[in-house]
Amino acid sequence: MNKNGIDISEYQGDIDFNALKGNIDFAMVRTSIGNFREDRKYKRNIGGLESIGVPYGVYHYSYATNENEAKEEATKFINLIRNYKPLYPAVIDLESNSVNKNVSKDVLNRIAEVFCQTLEEAGYYAMIYSNKYFFETVLSENILDKYDKWLAEWRDEPTYNKPFGIWQYTSK
Repeated sequence: MNKNGIDISEYQGDIDFNALKGNIDFAMVRTSIGNFREDRKYKRNIGGLESIGVPYGVYHYSYATNENEAKEEATKFINLIRNYKPLYPAVIDLESNSVNKNVSKDVLNRIAEVFCQTLEEAGYYAMIYSNKYFFETVLSENILDKYDKWLAEWRDEPTYNKPFGIWQYTSK
């Protein structure tokens, strides 16, 4: 079954949630970045979604460069979201950035695994967000196959050849 969702963060400014009502089925809310900055709008965004009855998931944009940092980021993320009731996954957003650009593929796979394990141990449904290229060339180890994927592939039809639960088909 196809559902329409949106990805929201402080970059969307002050969202008119009443205008969204009836037009989306779910939203994914960025709550935090790195180690550790809260998204400036996550509380407002979650409150707005709850006020119009739209289910949501939450995500953390990771800057972890080793397993210990991944565990620390995941723990802080869990502490941040513990008072909310996301019906969609709790997600690590892991893609190439200026902080992790020199981290090995093996370590990046372990970062994703440790983050997701920590989420699951806390009772959340863990998911990994990345783009098709990063999934195919970096986050491609079998240890991550057990985790659902939120695929960013901006085109008319996805071409990623492994299972995924959410497909982000546009940056808009």
